[in-house]
Amino acid sequence: MEGTLYYTIYDELLELNPENREEEVKESYEIIYLQNRLPERSSKKSKKEGKNKEMKSLMKMTHRGEKGFTLIELLIVVAILGIIAAVVIPNLGAFMVTGKLSAANSEVENVKTASLAYYAENERWPDNSGDIGAFLAGNLTGYYEFDTGFGWVMVGTGWQPELSWQDGAPDVGGSHGKWIRP
Repeated sequence: MEGTLYYTIYDELLELNPENREEEVKESYEIIYLQNRLPERSSKKSKKEGKNKEMKSLMKMTHRGEKGFTLIELLIVVAILGIIAAVVIPNLGAFMVTGKLSAANSEVENVKTASLAYYAENERWPDNSGDIGAFLAGNLTGYYEFDTGFGWVMVGTGWQPELSWQDGAPDVGGSHGKWIRP
């Protein structure tokens, strides 16, 4: 029965091949035969060895030593990279502004802390950020002016044009200004 089945497949492959290239039909027949052949059922070890031999011979027939990527695989990778770039690049500027906004407002908090230290030492509020340099750990990117009556950070410059300064509200009991997106 098994021989009849493969004989029939061989004949059908010969009929379907329009150019009657008998070698191609034989290769196709051998691949089908190897894929569908039942392994011997003697022991687990010989069963595994039989499958390995069949797979190795099948791989030899189908690959023939060719290595590398196909054109379709390369096009798929390029398409995926293009999609990722299309999503990331437009948002990159927004991420940069968000980072600067965080750094600028962190700097305002450092300036507020330094102005409190200045007040504790001198018993008066500083006029501008130049007065508090000794109380800061690093350099400032911005320049700040204070409400000398209450010590509120009132004016900020130095982070423009990416960020805008929003003044504090001294008429509502006082508040520090802060950096915002324009």
